[in-house]
Amino acid sequence: MRTLSLCLAGCLATATVWASVDSPVDVGAQAKGANKVVVATVTDVQSAFGENDFGDRLILSQVTFRVDETMKGPQAGSVVVTVEGDYLVLTMYRSRKAAAASLPDELRERLSKAELVGWEWLAGRDTVTTAEYEEAMKLPNRTAKNHLRKLTELGLLKMTGAGRATRYKVIRL
Repeated sequence: MRTLSLCLAGCLATATVWASVDSPVDVGAQAKGANKVVVATVTDVQSAFGENDFGDRLILSQVTFRVDETMKGPQAGSVVVTVEGDYLVLTMYRSRKAAAASLPDELRERLSKAELVGWEWLAGRDTVTTAEYEEAMKLPNRTAKNHLRKLTELGLLKMTGAGRATRYKVIRL
């Protein structure tokens, strides 16, 4: 937690310096021109190395937000933002079907119709237990566990805990 606080303090200091060099941002004007305005809470940050279009090796930070309130535009359960250097790439899905449709073809082809329906449901959640998935999908326990195992093997979920404490975290692609 101390590292996160230091990072946030460093980011805020950087933002303050940046704001003092450039003209201030008119948030109200930007909100008027925006298709969507939300109040959100950061729920996860994942970093990985990647390359930009010029072949430069960069650290990419994927930030997941839980939408607490939608002030303008269609509602969404979560928003994923990828930060690459000076650029911000924002991916928001209008529906769970749209999130499922964004799966790479090689992953979508490996899912059965029932598993794809399950992924559509999972796309609107942060974490799930086997019992929650079983109830929502109206599946037998063994089938629900098999779906979650396969989605985990494909990198769409990350299993944490063991036994009754097992939870599956949805990985945003």
